Amino acid sequence: MERYSQRVSGESALRKLLDGRYGDGSVYLRAGSSMVLFGKAQAMGFLSSDNFITRKGRRFLAGKKHCYT
Repeated sequence: MERYSQRVSGESALRKLLDGRYGDGSVYLRAGSSMVLFGKAQAMGFLSSDNFITRKGRRFLAGKKHCYT
């Protein structure tokens, strides 16, 4: 159960990060956001190397299943 709650809180943190994107799709760190989380989003393929949200990141925000694969 603890692992599930950690996953859910991690997902909500990722959603909050990705939801902070601008109209052109670029994502910026908000005040108090974690660079570790930003790097994790890039490593998982939700952000490109130049900090734009990817198709996978948009699917994750839309709540589509199997975004981690």
